[in-house]
Amino acid sequence: MKDTNIVTTTLEDLGLIVTYSTLSLGAAYFAQLPGNYTLRPRLSSISSLNFAEMESFHNFFTGKEKGNTWR
Repeated sequence: MKDTNIVTTTLEDLGLIVTYSTLSLGAAYFAQLPGNYTLRPRLSSISSLNFAEMESFHNFFTGKEKGNTWR
């Protein structure tokens, strides 16, 4: 709980609104496993703008770490 409070305080100092959510922790964990798609906690669709804001596109595909043209 101490570490959670440190993270929460730091994020609030940056101007973010932080809330504790323990309602769907189990569902979020088990929804990662194959065949448990119905357990996902986010039932609404994600727009392409929201996806672009959450996704990091600066990594390499598996097996392509070396020999890229931009390196």
